[in-house]
Amino acid sequence: LKESSRLRSDVRAAEIDIARLDSLKREMAGYSEKIERYVTMLPVETEIPALLEGLAAMARAAAVKIVAITPMPGKEMEGQKGRIYQEMPIQISARCGYHELGAFLTNIERSDRFMKVVDINIRGTPASPKKHDVELVLLTYVLLQGK
Repeated sequence: LKESSRLRSDVRAAEIDIARLDSLKREMAGYSEKIERYVTMLPVETEIPALLEGLAAMARAAAVKIVAITPMPGKEMEGQKGRIYQEMPIQISARCGYHELGAFLTNIERSDRFMKVVDINIRGTPASPKKHDVELVLLTYVLLQGK
């Protein structure tokens, strides 16, 4: 009798799960899309050159002249399920006008990558009052492979 009661309960639970199957499939598809989006936002170590080229392209699109892009040492961090990622600061030296700098920062903000500006220094240049020397530090995160 006890076994029969447990089996009836298992059958009812299975019937409920079967009724929700379409809903669960839609939910799973939504999670898969989110995962794909997050994977593009968090580059792996091997994608660093492409990330830097992407920053250069954003600068060109905003008419910002890049003088130097320098990845700086970051610190390793551990996320869920032991996946290790690294906080990676990137220092950018550039020359541009104030409005071009704003366009470049907008491009960074709209990027598909996790990036934020953590430091910025703007200096005027007496020889060219409409152009400024800009030093900024971006912070992004890189997924470390093989760790």
